[in-house]
Amino acid sequence: MNERTTHVAQRLSLRKPQKESLELLARIVKTIGVDPKEDAQRKFEKASSLKIQDFSAFERDFPSFAFALATGVGKTRLMGAFIAYLFLEHKINDYLILAPNLTIYNKLIEDFSNSSNPKYVFRGIGEFVHLCPKIITGDNYANVSTQRKVSQAKTYSSLFEDEVSINIFNISKINAETRSGNAPKIKRLSEYLGESYFEYLRNIDQLVLLMDEAHQYRAERGMTVINELKPLMGIELTATPKTRQGAKSIPFQNVVYQYSLAQAIKDGFVKDPAVATRRNFDQAKLKQLDDAELDRLKLEDAVRVHENTKTHLISYARNNHRDIVKPFILVVAKDTTHAKEIEDYIKSPSFFESRYTNNVITVHSNLKGEEKDENIELLLSLERPENPVEIVIHVNMLKEGWDVTNLYTLVPLRAFAADILTEQTLGRGLRLPYGEKTGDENVDKLTVIAHDRFDDLIKASQEENSIILKQTIVDVEDSEYSANQEVVTIATEVEKRIEESEQAAEKQEDVEQRNAAILEAKVKRAILAQLRSDNADALNIDPTKTDSADTLVSIEEIVRANTSASSALVDESALKKLAKSIVKNFLPEVISGAIAIPRIVIQPKENSIRAGFRPFKLVTKGLPRFNPIHDEIIVKTLQEQKDSVIGVIDSRSLKDSNENLIVAKLLDHDEVDYERDCELLFSLAKEMIEYLKTLHTKEGDVTNVVLTQRDQLATQIFDQMKPHFFCEASEYETPQVKPFTAIEPHNFSTLKNAEPKDIKTTVKSISELKKTLFTGFKKACHRAYKFDSFGEQRFAQLLESDGEKDIMKWLRPAPRQFRIYWDHQTKNYEPDFVVETSNHIWMVEIKAKTELAAADTLEKRRAAMEYCCHASEYNDVNGGKRWGYVLIPDEEIGLNKTFDYLCKAYEQIAR
Repeated sequence: MNERTTHVAQRLSLRKPQKESLELLARIVKTIGVDPKEDAQRKFEKASSLKIQDFSAFERDFPSFAFALATGVGKTRLMGAFIAYLFLEHKINDYLILAPNLTIYNKLIEDFSNSSNPKYVFRGIGEFVHLCPKIITGDNYANVSTQRKVSQAKTYSSLFEDEVSINIFNISKINAETRSGNAPKIKRLSEYLGESYFEYLRNIDQLVLLMDEAHQYRAERGMTVINELKPLMGIELTATPKTRQGAKSIPFQNVVYQYSLAQAIKDGFVKDPAVATRRNFDQAKLKQLDDAELDRLKLEDAVRVHENTKTHLISYARNNHRDIVKPFILVVAKDTTHAKEIEDYIKSPSFFESRYTNNVITVHSNLKGEEKDENIELLLSLERPENPVEIVIHVNMLKEGWDVTNLYTLVPLRAFAADILTEQTLGRGLRLPYGEKTGDENVDKLTVIAHDRFDDLIKASQEENSIILKQTIVDVEDSEYSANQEVVTIATEVEKRIEESEQAAEKQEDVEQRNAAILEAKVKRAILAQLRSDNADALNIDPTKTDSADTLVSIEEIVRANTSASSALVDESALKKLAKSIVKNFLPEVISGAIAIPRIVIQPKENSIRAGFRPFKLVTKGLPRFNPIHDEIIVKTLQEQKDSVIGVIDSRSLKDSNENLIVAKLLDHDEVDYERDCELLFSLAKEMIEYLKTLHTKEGDVTNVVLTQRDQLATQIFDQMKPHFFCEASEYETPQVKPFTAIEPHNFSTLKNAEPKDIKTTVKSISELKKTLFTGFKKACHRAYKFDSFGEQRFAQLLESDGEKDIMKWLRPAPRQFRIYWDHQTKNYEPDFVVETSNHIWMVEIKAKTELAAADTLEKRRAAMEYCCHASEYNDVNGGKRWGYVLIPDEEIGLNKTFDYLCKAYEQIAR
C-alpha cells in the first residue's frame, strides 16, 4: 500500500478486504487520472490496461467501478475510506452518495454525520476532527448554504479548499417523483441557488458518485436522471453484483474487486451459517406432510434451536463480563396471508403453550396505521434487551439496510426464489454482535432451519464458494435442543455464604439489624468485585499479610463508598468497626477458600512476534509431471484474480540459475522473507530441481520447465511450506503483579430440572459428558463443574481420590480467571485446572496425544510458562508458593497414577 492508503487504512482500522479495495481504488485513480474533461472512452482504455478480472465495461456514461463485498464486511466504512483517501490524496471535495431506500438513507446520514456514533465512518481521520465534512441530504438541500466561487467558465467548486461536501440522497424518492410524471424536486428551480440543485451538482467539476447497494439501480428510472450528472467517477458497492432478467442472473461488467460471502465466512468476519434438520428425516417422510404441517415442524424446531442459542449467549456473556445478546428468529413467509397464518399459530396454545404470544411481530408492506408504526418501532430496536420480540415474520421487506447483529435462527417457509434472495436473507443474520468472532461456536453461528432444502444445501456446501459450511450441520433431535435449558451460575463457597446471609437478613424483624446485615453483605460483594477487577486502583491485598494498615485503609474506603445511601452506619466508629471485622474475618475466609492466583497480564512485547518456516524436506511423491513446452504459448487464468502465463520465456531470465528463478517466485508470497528464509528456500528449490532431473534427462529440458512453468513450481513448493509456518512471541512484557485475585464464578448451560451427577459417575458418550454437570467435590473451589473430555473427568476423579493427601485445593478456572494472551494478543488462554499442593501450585493442561505438538498448544504453553515464571519470582520474594506448568497426555491419566507422578513426568521446563 502507498503512504496515503496506509494512513487511511490504519486510522480507520480497515479489514483486509477493505484495505485491498482501497489500494485498488488508488491504483485505478492513479491510472485514469482526475481530469474531468478527459473522454470516458479514453479513461476506459486506461482502466483496461490494469487487466482486472471481471472488468469489461463501465456500464454507464461515466467511469464507474463496482466493489462487491459480502454483507457484514463493512461497505459503509469503506465508503468513508474512499472519500477520505480521495480528499487527502487528490483534493476532491464533492461527493454524492445514493441510497436505495429510506432505511439505508437514514442509516447513511447517521453514520456520516454523527461523530459520537460508534459506527461514524471518519473516526480516526484527524483532518476531519476540526473541519467535519458538510452533510447535505435529500431533506435539507434546499436550505443548506452551498457556498462556492464561480469562475468565468461557469464551473463550480467549494468556497474553501479544505471543505468536503457529502450529499446523501434517497434514489427511491427521486424514482417515485419521476414515475408520477413530474420533474423530481432536485431538478426544480431553487430561488436560493438561482438554479436547481441538480444543476448545481452537474456543474461541479470533480463530483464523485457513490452508490450503496448498487444492484438496486440497474433498472431504476431515476438512474437516467443520475446519468445526466456526468460525475468524475462512480463507485458502486454491493454484496450481490448481479441483476435479474426473468429467471436469469446477469453479472455486473464493471466489477473490479470481489470478496464473497464464502470468503468472509472463512476469514471470520461474519457468523458461520449452519443448516439444521432432524436425524433420519428422509424425503419420503417429508412428502407425507402437507405445507401447514411442515411449517409447524420447522417453527417448533426453530424455537428449540433458539432457546439453546439463548442459553449459550447468556453463559458466554456472564463468563466473559460482556453485555448479554438477546437473539431472535426470522421467519420468511410466502405472502401476507401466509404470514398471518403463521402469526396466529405462534400465538395459539398449541405452540409451546402460548409462550411466544407477546414476543412475535409481523412486518410486510400491507400493514397500515398504528400496527405498522408499532411493529416498525419494535423492529428497529430488536437489539435492545428490553425489546420483548423473539420472533419476526416478514414478507419481502427485510433486505438491504436492516442491520442487526442478534439474528441467530432463520426459518425460510418458502423456497428461495433466487441466489440473490438467498444471500440477502442470510446476510441479515451474519453480522457479529461483538464485532468480531468470539471463538465460541454457539455465539458465532447462524442456524438455518432447512428440512425441505437440507439435501440441496448439503450438496451446495461441497462447492468451492458455498456460503453454507458442511461442517456446521445441526441435528435438532439432539437432546441439547429437544429439552429446555438454562444457565446456572456456580458461585464460590464464599459467595454462597454471602447469599445465605442476605436471605437471613431479609427475615430479620429488627430494622436496624436487618439494614446492618444487608450492608455487610453488600460490602463483601463489593470487595469480591474489587479483587476480580483489572482496574489499576482496584483492591490489592497480599494473601500473607491481610491485616496490614494499607489493607485496612482500603477496606474502610470500600465501606464508606457503600454506606452513603444507608442509615445503618451513622458514625465513623461503626464504620471502622465493620472494616476491622471484614479484615479480621472475611478476608481470611476468602483466601482460605481460594488458591492464591496472582493477577499477571501476560502479553507479547510489541514487535517481538517471531515468524517463519520450520525446516522440512520437499515431498516429491505426487507432484505433477512438468513437461517442457516448445514453440507454443499457453495462457491460463488462475484463482485469486491473477493471470499466469505458461510457455513464455523471458530472455532476461536466461542468465539466472534455475534455483534463483524458483526462489524469486516464492518471494511473491507475503509470508516469505528472503533474509529469514533464504537457506530453506534454496534447499527446497534445489530439491525441486533434483525431482525434475529424475523426469527429464535431455539437456535443457529442466531449464525449459523452470523458465516456462516457474509459477507452478513455486506454487507446489509453497503449498508444502504452509503447514510448516509458525508465528509466536519471542518476548513478553514485564508485568505488574497483583498478588491475589478472587476466584471467578462459573456459568454453565444445563438442562432444566436435570440433577447434577456425582463425579464418579460413568457416562456413555462424549456428547453426554459435555452436557452433564458434575458435583460431589470435596477439594474443589466450586460445587460443580462440566468437562470437555473423558481425560479431564478422570483427572478430576484423581484429584478427589482419598490417596491424594498432598492436594489441598483445585479448580477449573472460569474463562476470565487468567489474563494470559496469545495468538497476537487476540485470545485469552484458559488452562484446564489449577491445583494447589502443600508446597506448590500447578497449572495443568490436558491434551490428546495427537495435539501435544500442535502450534496452538505450543504457543499457549509458552505464554502459560511465562505466567508461572513471574508468579514464582514474586512468591519467592514474598513467601508464596512456586508455580509450575504441566502438559499431560489424556491417555496417561488413570486412577493408578498419582498427581505427583504426572507432575514429575510432564512438568514443562523452560529451555
